[in-house]
Amino acid sequence: MLNWILIDKIHLNPLNQISVGATLNAFEDLILVIAGYLVVSVIPHMIFTKLLLFIEVTMMLGGISYTILALSSGNLLTCILRLIRQLDYIILIYMLSLVSIQTIYNNRFQNYDNYFIRWCSSLNASLSKKWIKLVFLVLVYWVTSTLTLPY
Repeated sequence: MLNWILIDKIHLNPLNQISVGATLNAFEDLILVIAGYLVVSVIPHMIFTKLLLFIEVTMMLGGISYTILALSSGNLLTCILRLIRQLDYIILIYMLSLVSIQTIYNNRFQNYDNYFIRWCSSLNASLSKKWIKLVFLVLVYWVTSTLTLPY
């Protein structure tokens, strides 16, 4: 098992070798996650948001346990950055799911005839309370994803 962890392809990306590709990959991952929660918030049932949250948290908890196992390989800084990235991702998807659920809930009380105008209005109301936290979480995830190359 230890031998398998030692040959892992996860490594720290030195600051002088940060590439545009790694930065764009991290940004693309973030855009896909945010778009996924936006799409799920359009559907007027909260079960889809909860299901998406459950699947992503389960995958991240598996990643955290793997990272804790990888601590024995000696790459302490890489493992700490990965743990920060994974915990930040869990908090990010939790916040996105709260925004999605609140958008679905607020959508019922909007006074517009068009569904997408009601959805945009309720999304705006939901984001107005949490946008600073979301921006901070996105920036932390983006920086830690750029510094550690998980692929």
